Amino acid sequence: MVCTDSPGADPYQADVFWLGSFFSRNEDMMWDNWSVTGFVNANLGTVRQLKSGTWTKTVDIAGVAANLRVNYRYGQTEQDAITLDALYSSGDNGIEDGTYSGVLTGNNWGSPGGIFISSGSYLLFPHGNVVNRLVAAVNDIANRGNGLTGGTLNLSKAFIPHRWYGKVGVASAFSNVEASGNGGFIIGSEVNGMTGLQLGPFMNVELHGAFMSLGDYYDSPATNGGVAERPANPWTAFLVFKWLMF
Repeated sequence: MVCTDSPGADPYQADVFWLGSFFSRNEDMMWDNWSVTGFVNANLGTVRQLKSGTWTKTVDIAGVAANLRVNYRYGQTEQDAITLDALYSSGDNGIEDGTYSGVLTGNNWGSPGGIFISSGSYLLFPHGNVVNRLVAAVNDIANRGNGLTGGTLNLSKAFIPHRWYGKVGVASAFSNVEASGNGGFIIGSEVNGMTGLQLGPFMNVELHGAFMSLGDYYDSPATNGGVAERPANPWTAFLVFKWLMF
């Protein structure tokens, strides 16, 4: 479990199940200029600890995550678009009350899941065109069990249709639970941009860049690797060549 407190040194068992659904309208942008997609998922269950030879329920699990993505195509191509992507995940600051209301994903068991890579962010949330997708401020939508509320807004344009394109974007998020140890709620805000050329069918070269201003969430040593002061604001720039071959 990813939360402030663990079940302890005693052996424990957990029954966890996920209930939810994905939804979409006009995802391929074939009907009109508006597209809406998203999901709502809940994780529910219980944790039992072995105490004095008896398995005893100690924690109830009840978390929820939701996403809504609205895309408006204002021009000729799919790259002429404005996209708003909102994300929410419930959080918790401990299990002393017998309940964990944060989100559990495959990352809790070493399986890379719940990586929010489609938002257009680079530093706040992971990006899909990098080698290591686990170095963003929020690698997992659970956000260390604290949950989050945030999103991205992206404006893209094809300067020359099907040849030269670009985009600018912003992203921001805050934790639903205050970081322990002198930390706050604000995770941070990001600005980013990209320009690219389509060299041929499924062949692209792109230049990306982003800068993020960290919030008071990182004033806590618990969120920045034990350091007693906020880290420097991160930035990134990289060139990527993509070629999809069948």
